[in-house]
Amino acid sequence: MTTDDVIAATQSLTDEQKYRLLTNHFIPPRNFKFPARFLHQCKRSFQARYLEKYNWMVYTPTLDAAYCITCVLMMPPDAHKNKGIFVNKPFINFYKIDEKAMAHQHTNYHRDSMIAADTFKCSIEKPDGNNIDIRFNEEKKANITRNRHIIKSVSEAILFCGRQCIALRGDVEEFYKEDIATHGNTGNFFAALQMVAKHDTTLYRHMNNIGLNNRNAKYTSPIIQTQIIQIIGHDIILADIVKEIKDAGCFSIMADEVTSHNNEQLALCARFVDQHNNVREEFLAFLHLPRITGECIANLIVTTIEDFGLDITNIRGQGYDGASNMSSKNVGVQRRIRDRSPKAVYVHCSGHCLNLVIAHCCALPSIRNTLDKLKKCSLFFLASPKREGEIK
Repeated sequence: MTTDDVIAATQSLTDEQKYRLLTNHFIPPRNFKFPARFLHQCKRSFQARYLEKYNWMVYTPTLDAAYCITCVLMMPPDAHKNKGIFVNKPFINFYKIDEKAMAHQHTNYHRDSMIAADTFKCSIEKPDGNNIDIRFNEEKKANITRNRHIIKSVSEAILFCGRQCIALRGDVEEFYKEDIATHGNTGNFFAALQMVAKHDTTLYRHMNNIGLNNRNAKYTSPIIQTQIIQIIGHDIILADIVKEIKDAGCFSIMADEVTSHNNEQLALCARFVDQHNNVREEFLAFLHLPRITGECIANLIVTTIEDFGLDITNIRGQGYDGASNMSSKNVGVQRRIRDRSPKAVYVHCSGHCLNLVIAHCCALPSIRNTLDKLKKCSLFFLASPKREGEIK
């Protein structure tokens, strides 16, 4: 039987015939003996437990095969193309039935067919109720609401790990039921989800693949975790900070370059006074530096500030270290920024100044000797629990 034959056969059925097939199809009796066939180097036969496990599956004794009755009857004619087993072709490779059945029931077209079958039966049994289109839209709306709830739960688990400054991932990136022994450390992210799922039926059913409307995507992979972190960081946290900077009107910028894994990066921060008259210093971005010249760094800072939607002329201060590419009055970053914003006063970073003072002081013999004596005194007390206790 070809795909066109299947489409023609289903199109010729009346609503009454479709309803009878959905509700009164052949169900093998308890003493039914399924024929065996030689598959994968041994004799195999269909099992009644398959019908209990997959309620959409129907066995046909004529072909000794299985079909998905909802997809065959409820799928639109133009959607039948290239669907293959369970829809246009009988499934007979019973040694792979669990693998193929699980893959089939997680497809979008199977889920839509299940919704269409439920609404169709409801329209026949309750003709005074809503029509199929309305019920179908209601099911889709409920599915959207459910997926949003799941995404919210996953995002809150990621946000919890971020606020507590703990790692998300463990040795095993998999969600385990509470009745299954733990196979390694699943990480803080999955541990938080597992705790929430105990009190959240929707999340529990989703994480454990319970129900017919679950999707293959659980929104918990490392890639999804990273994407959610980026969305929270850029579209929520950074957007709020930028809005507060805009409300403040004027602001200062602080930047410092650092080498990490042979990559030059620039940490960019903003200093401003918020609406509650609090002086705030907020991190804005890590910027990759192709070169560390004053021109390259200045252009990157200006481009980033403009990408955030901030007015470069509202900069009133600059804070960098004393390196020539940053502090030079002629070709440094501070000079190039002042060309764009004349009121941006350059200040040598206080943290760097203090670091330079300490470094120069340690070069003096008297200071160096004093620090050595203090170190020996501290070690004298810390080396003995008894002496340390006396100090406390």
